[in-house]
Amino acid sequence: MTLACMNTHAKQIPQALTGGSETIDHVEGFHNFREMYEKADPEYEGSYSVPVLWDRKSKTIVNNDSVQIMRILSYSFDEFLAPEMREINKPAGGLRPVSLAGEIDHLGDSIESDVNWGTYKCGMAQTQEDYDLAMELLFVKFEELEGRLEDRKYLFGDHITETDIRHIYYEVDCETKDAFRSTTHFEIS
Repeated sequence: MTLACMNTHAKQIPQALTGGSETIDHVEGFHNFREMYEKADPEYEGSYSVPVLWDRKSKTIVNNDSVQIMRILSYSFDEFLAPEMREINKPAGGLRPVSLAGEIDHLGDSIESDVNWGTYKCGMAQTQEDYDLAMELLFVKFEELEGRLEDRKYLFGDHITETDIRHIYYEVDCETKDAFRSTTHFEIS
């Protein structure tokens, strides 16, 4: 798994919290995700995306949506964990408390659109105008998130939620600007 992909990285956090750590190298002897997708469906012709949740028993892909995988890994195996490790017994109800589910979904979806995909929109911009617009939208969302975090540790208060995991904070420094410069031909201020 690559930590450069924020969706894969976000899935690895709850996986690590529950003690899981398998990567593509250790699953069925696959060398890449293409082999995994083709094993699951020999007729598969789509793109190969990560992360992937693989079922060793049925030898197929269970899911490839990072948010759904995060939820599966956070809650589906609670009965096999010691009570103190179970998501339902964590402070404030775990990563996705029922009382906050709607707000978590709304903010998480906007982070997905405006931050996670926003960085790709900047890197794939075809014109200076497209790039400027993508950067503006990205930094508007950064300011909104920073505002939420001014007086609290996490986006919804005192306890971490899945939205915090989905939120990857980018520090815009010389290294970050250089990464954007290598994928665009536009001015980066």
